Amino acid sequence: MNTPTLGLDMAKLTFVAALWFGPKHSIRSSFENTRSGYRKLSRWLKTHCVGPGLRVGVESTSTYADGVVEWLYNEGHEVYLLNAERTAFYARSLGQRNKTDPADADMIAAFVATHEGTRWQPLSPEQKHLRSLTRTRHQLTGVATELSNQLRTASEPGRAALQAVLRKVREQIAALVRQIKEHLRQAPILARHVGHLITIKGIALITAATIVAELPPITPDTDPRTICGWAGLTPRRFQSGQSEWRSRLSRKGNQYLRDALYMPALVAKRHNPLLKAFAQRLAAAGKSHPAILGAISHKMLRIAVGLLRSDADFDPDWSFQRT
Repeated sequence: MNTPTLGLDMAKLTFVAALWFGPKHSIRSSFENTRSGYRKLSRWLKTHCVGPGLRVGVESTSTYADGVVEWLYNEGHEVYLLNAERTAFYARSLGQRNKTDPADADMIAAFVATHEGTRWQPLSPEQKHLRSLTRTRHQLTGVATELSNQLRTASEPGRAALQAVLRKVREQIAALVRQIKEHLRQAPILARHVGHLITIKGIALITAATIVAELPPITPDTDPRTICGWAGLTPRRFQSGQSEWRSRLSRKGNQYLRDALYMPALVAKRHNPLLKAFAQRLAAAGKSHPAILGAISHKMLRIAVGLLRSDADFDPDWSFQRT
């Protein structure tokens, strides 16, 4: 019998678990998405003689899986958060015709059995707290932008209502910034990481806090290129025969990181000597303005990961050093 893998198809209140032994042998069951349901899942796995070390796959499409993922990790299992687009294309490659929760759970388990990936590790409570603050600020900033755009064409008496809401939103954004600063004062490890990142010219406190909040645990073995791919900051090339289409960013990954680096890339393009020279070389090669900004964001994230790996500040003379 093959070593089993577990696939979870999540919903808000329930989830379907598929224990997959091979293409023609799987066992499925449904559980409540609560701690009571997680305990039943553990008993169900033991009933089928499954111990610690089971490979578990779940799509990272929402926060519905947070509880069960942490539970299974604490039980000693290997947890993998999967890109939903990859699993969707994998299902098509298998010729899967039905789109049901049990079928999806089977497919996720099969994917984990046949593909390598990066094991999930839980965030610290301090990082979770920071991520909640930075994501909420990001969302409210989007709301403020929408309201500002609406005010350009709004007429009375609705204009006054929009202005009142915009003021409240801006007050909440300012309050969140204060909470982020206070949280960093109480979390010295996160504060140290943020301190390293703001030594990169173009990255300010909120951007640095967002990067630290969104990145997975960084170790000396972390590959910055992998992190850039995970953030969707790597180019997608389209080529067939003699035809070559313009490359674009994949945009398949963490949107919060990409959005956080957009404005810093604009600033760095003008004011960071190293990245300014980098941008000029790309412009001389005929690259478009969006492509240059994407490349700068990519390079800034790689630098940021390098600083966190080495636990060091940015050295503006690094390119002139020889080792």
